[in-house]
Amino acid sequence: MRLDYTLIMALVEQWRCGTHIFHLCGGEMTPTLQDVIKLTVLLIDGAPMIGHGWSINIYALCDRLL
Repeated sequence: MRLDYTLIMALVEQWRCGTHIFHLCGGEMTPTLQDVIKLTVLLIDGAPMIGHGWSINIYALCDRLL
């Protein structure tokens, strides 16, 4: 999967942490579970993943990708 860093940075700049909403030119957008599924191609069926089972530093990965 190729990442469009310009698009990612544009979305990050429009994100409001306090309200969990993107403030865009055409209005506000709240991401839903369906939006996340379409963007990440993650499956939502099966057993949930809980706990601290990460074998990588998830915060460092997020910083690197964003």
